[in-house]
Formats: sequence, C-alpha cells, structure tokens
Amino acid sequence: MAEEITNLYTQLDIRDDEKKPIDLGTLPVGEEENNLSLMLVGKLLTQRSYNIEVFKKTMTTPIHGLAIRVLSPNLYAFQFFHWKDYEKVLKGRPLCFDNMLVLLKGIDGDEQPEDVILRNSPFWVRIKNLPFNCRTDAHVRAILEGMGEILEMEDDILGIGRYRRVKIMLDTSKPLRRFQMIKDRQGRELQVNLAYERLPFFFFACGIMGHAERDCHNVEEEKKQEQLGWGMNLKATLRKGLLKELEELENLKANMKLSFTPKPHQEERGERRNSNASDHLGSEQITPSETRIIAPPPTSQSSAPIVLEEQVYVFGDHETSNSSQNVEQIKIQSSNSIRATSIGGVLGRE
Repeated sequence: MAEEITNLYTQLDIRDDEKKPIDLGTLPVGEEENNLSLMLVGKLLTQRSYNIEVFKKTMTTPIHGLAIRVLSPNLYAFQFFHWKDYEKVLKGRPLCFDNMLVLLKGIDGDEQPEDVILRNSPFWVRIKNLPFNCRTDAHVRAILEGMGEILEMEDDILGIGRYRRVKIMLDTSKPLRRFQMIKDRQGRELQVNLAYERLPFFFFACGIMGHAERDCHNVEEEKKQEQLGWGMNLKATLRKGLLKELEELENLKANMKLSFTPKPHQEERGERRNSNASDHLGSEQITPSETRIIAPPPTSQSSAPIVLEEQVYVFGDHETSNSSQNVEQIKIQSSNSIRATSIGGVLGRE
C-alpha cells in the first residue's frame, strides 16, 4: 500500500496546472476597452539615466489630465481621458525630454508590455536645394523613397519655397540620411540636402539617435574620432515668417484660382497672326468682299508714293451678302510702304 502511494506521488506533476491554458476570450468585455483606446505605451530613446519623476511631471500637460505608470525600467503607460488630448500628443510628435526622444505607440490590447516594439517616430523632414522644375509631390516621393512611410506633405502651391516639407515615419535604429543624389532633366547629378525638425541627440560618428560615443557599438573604437560624417547641419532651424506665409496662401486659395500663363514661343505667335483674319467678332463672321488700291498723289517730302490698300469686309453670311438685305460694311485701310524714305506730314485717308 505504501509503495502504491509512493508511485502515485512520483507520477503527480503540479506543473500540469500551469501548462493548461485558461480561455479569457470567453469572458464578457468591460469598460476597460474604452481605456485602451486612449492609452499609449512609450519609452525614452536613451541609454543614460534620467530623473523619472521630472519626466512624468513634464509630460502631464494635457487639459483633461494624464496618468503615467511605470511598466518596467524605461517603459511607461500613458493613460489619457479625452480623445482630443490623445490625438494632440500623437500629432505633436516628435516629443523630446532633455534632448532625448520619446517613442510612443498606440496599442490594440492584446500585446504584452514587454512585446511592444518601440522603434519608429514621425519627423518633419526638409528637402533643400531642389531644382525649380523638380519640386512636385511626385518628385518628393521619389527622393524620399525608402526612408519610411510618408504621413503628410506640406503644400507648395507656388513652388518657390526654400524647401519642401514632409512628415515621415522614421526608423530610429537606422542612421539619419544626410543627403540624396538626384539626376535632373538634363541628366546632371545633383545633391539635395536633408534637415530634420526637433531632432534629438545623436552620435556624429554613426548618425543614429539615442546614444553617445561611449555607448556606440556601430563604429570601431579607433574610428570614432575619424569617422564624423554627421553634424549639426542636420538639425533644421526655426521657421521664421511661417504664419505670414500660411495666411498669404490661404488668401490666394480663397480669392482666386492660381493659373500660370507663359509667354508663347515665336512659332506659336506666327501661327496666331496668320489666323487673325478668320477670327470671329461677336457672333457674326467677317468675310472679305472686295479690294481697291488707292494711291494718293506724292508730296514734296516723299521721294516715292505711298500705296494704301483698302479691303472691304462684310459682316454677315457671305452667301447672302449680295442680296437686297441691308448689309453693314466696314472699310479697313492698311497702308503698305513700297519705297518711302521720309514722311513729313499726315496723309489724308478717305
């Protein structure tokens, strides 16, 4: 009997209860679903220490309140209480604390805190020194291809701004792109430079955000001082006169439809002159009726006579111009100089 009890005890494994899954999906959904729709998970992109309490006080600025809880070292849950505050924070990214980037991400609710991947953040990127004929949205998308998802593109109606401005979701684990080589319409290779607004701390030797020289494992120790390919020129300066420019563009959009009429080429102008005789005046057609040559007597001040060519044009239908109906006629005189050297007076015209 004792041996049977001993055998049963050896076969008992209390870990079987741990391995048996419990289905939580069958439980009714409560009001916590509304809370999850207003929750963000975030962290600071840094490897150095910082004051957590100061960070929490700095972030608690929404109008309707914000609760911050520490999930694990350098991992936080941000609980909002109003959708306006929630969207304002997301649209206001990138956010920085003490020159360190704050990575934020919305959740579905099925994630475990440690499995949330926090690596991407939106940035406003400026494309500078673009050729004037390479500033359309299609050109901008081609230049920024591969950098990340384009979230927003600022309008450039006139195409004469200092730069094009685009909001991109960047991968912070990759080096910042400093410039981009392009080919213009003539096949020349040109360099357009990039700058980033509200750019946090990054290492100049590798171009990756979030760490300093001592924490960099992307560049060999002996090359950290030699390989300084990145610099402060990647940080975009403050925009001056932005409100005035936006107001001007809004007025243009509201008051008129922008249209550009370039000067026609020489060939087009010649074709237009040749087609003037067939143009319409109002709703009536002008057709030539007869031509008479009127030669005034020469004067003492001209060495050759001036020949005036008179054409008579009939307003109305050419087929019915010879009928008994009253047809208005207009005489258009055009003078063609044959060999005139000088004219001292005014010639009378009939």
